[in-house]
Amino acid sequence: WHFHHTTARERVRLTTELFSRYNSRDMVAYRAAAWKYAEEKNSESTPFRYSEVWSRTDDRGNIATVEEVVALSQVGGFWAQLFALDSQGLIERKLARKLFSYQYHYWRRHLSKLVKDTEEHDRDQPEVIEGFRPGRLEWLLEGRQELPMYRLGAQPPLPPHSGDA
Repeated sequence: WHFHHTTARERVRLTTELFSRYNSRDMVAYRAAAWKYAEEKNSESTPFRYSEVWSRTDDRGNIATVEEVVALSQVGGFWAQLFALDSQGLIERKLARKLFSYQYHYWRRHLSKLVKDTEEHDRDQPEVIEGFRPGRLEWLLEGRQELPMYRLGAQPPLPPHSGDA
């Protein structure tokens, strides 16, 4: 009894700590930057590969897109951490679904081009796409499949996405 009780409390603690981290001031800034950058890259016809984001250099040899790399790494890393903890049985799923399903629903859709293009064009498969791969955190989407997705700026809902099953 003590083991199960302690384990349940630990899962709740880890889940709520993740929620606090996700809504921290720094993470909100990273999320905003990542969203904007992904929006720009999604509108382009060229592939949106993670390796291209972190390997593009400026005229001095420094990473040209440092802010974008950090933002995508923080956002993708967060969802990869949630997936890793869940795969070890360390997340309270019911609570996590209530806390994260809305956000995951949007991020999964918004970063789908990054995930697809990185999987297809890069031999390197970074952890930042891990949480968005099919089958990874699908349990977060239970009950959200039929809900509309809205664009920023009060535009009409987005059309259904083939990966939003």
